Amino acid sequence: MTPLDYPDPAERLAADETDRAFAQLLGDYFTRRATCTTPEVLDLLTAAGEHGHVAVQQMRDLIAFYEAARATREPER
Repeated sequence: MTPLDYPDPAERLAADETDRAFAQLLGDYFTRRATCTTPEVLDLLTAAGEHGHVAVQQMRDLIAFYEAARATREPER
């Protein structure tokens, strides 16, 4: 998305805050999976819900993609 897609700088700032929060939630999920701790997906989806139903759907989609990619890669030796 280019800066011209946002007509108002205040809207641009709001999108950046949401994007940072969303990235943090995904990072938390990836870290939990990498360290073999409980991912606590419902907690992460609830936190994503604070940013709207689109964020929840995006979170679900990316978690599903990540898990599918993890399942199809070759095991580490």
